[in-house]
Order: sequence, then structure tokens, then C-alpha cells
Amino acid sequence: MKLCLYSGGDRHKNDKLNRELIKMFPSKREKITYIPSAGDEDRKYFKEFQNWYKFYGLTNFGFFSLEEKFDTKSIEKLLTSKVIYLSGGNTYHFLFWLRKRKFLNILRNFVKRGGVLIGLSAGSILMAPRINISGIPSCDHDENKVGLKNLKSLGLVSFEFFPHYSSSLRLDRELLEYSKTTPYPVFAMEEGSGMVIWEEKTTIIGPYKVFYKGGRVKFV
Repeated sequence: MKLCLYSGGDRHKNDKLNRELIKMFPSKREKITYIPSAGDEDRKYFKEFQNWYKFYGLTNFGFFSLEEKFDTKSIEKLLTSKVIYLSGGNTYHFLFWLRKRKFLNILRNFVKRGGVLIGLSAGSILMAPRINISGIPSCDHDENKVGLKNLKSLGLVSFEFFPHYSSSLRLDRELLEYSKTTPYPVFAMEEGSGMVIWEEKTTIIGPYKVFYKGGRVKFV
């Protein structure tokens, strides 16, 4: 398994994580295909993504939309990439379209075949067994406007991921309460933090906390 989960932040904050991720690439010539959480019609976020990785000598990029001009024939082309990147955005919206296009199994099989799957924020949340954590009050920006009821996700990891974490009494209380409702540990990662999972090894970079069953908070 080859996974990278980003919390957020700029390229400079994520430099160590970026370099750890690139070690998993077969070569710097590998194509990285970007899948946006929403349309990105003007390619604004795609361009930012390209500039981020060009700094490290990567030059081969692809764009695959689940919404605009979707064509099932283009899935074969997508899967010629050995690296796929799931963008940030609204997690409910993203999961809605992944399920609508029957992409959950496509991504699971991609990982099983040795592909590198990268997630940023919402893209990282999606790697967990479910995305329920997007509904805690401090995530009020991540509204379930699509009316998604089935919140089961990729299930590639055995924990839940909370991005953009910034410690506060209110947020810690919310995460502790939430952790009572889930059987999975909750990793709350600050900006610039994240993890690389390569086969049996997990490398965690940057500050984080783990919330588990209403207690056992780990400070790092």
C-alpha cells in the first residue's frame, strides 16, 4: 500500500512530507493525475497543484474530472497513471461523485495494484472507513448540501483523519466527544502535517493529536 495524507498548508510547510512522498514514486517521470473534488473549470487549483510539484522536478501531470465531460472510456487512460491525487474541498460532494461514478472500487483496486494514492484534506478524509468526522460543528464549512446519507468511504486505513487542526478547548472537546461515537482513532493533523504509508511502514510528519474513545489524547 502506498498512501500519502496531507492535512493542508503551503508547499514550504509540507516540504518534508513532499520529499517523503516522492520516495514512493517509481521515477520523477511518472504521471500524477489530479482528481478535483468539484469541477475546477478554470483549472485554478490544478495549476496550483502543478506548481507545487514542479518545484521537485516533476513535470508529467494529468487532470480527471468526475463531473465535467465525464467519459467512462477515459478511465482506462486515468489508470495508466501510477500516481493519483485527490484534492481538497467539500468531502460530502467529493464522496457523492466518487460513488455516482462507481469510483470507490476503482481507487481501492488502484491501490491494491501498487498505485500511489495522495489525498489533501478532503482527499485524506476519504481514505478512512467513513467521512462522519466532516459533520462535527467545527467543520461547518463542509456542509452536506448533496444530502449524502451513506458516509462509508474508501476504507484504506483503520483510522479517521481530521485536517487543518489547530488546538483549542472547543475543538478538542468536540473531537473528544466525536471519538466516543467511532470505533476508530481520530488523527488530528496540523497544517503542514501528514503521513506517508508505504507497505507496512507509516511515517508521520509534523504535530498531531490522537483522540480515541473519549480520551487517551496523545500530544505530539
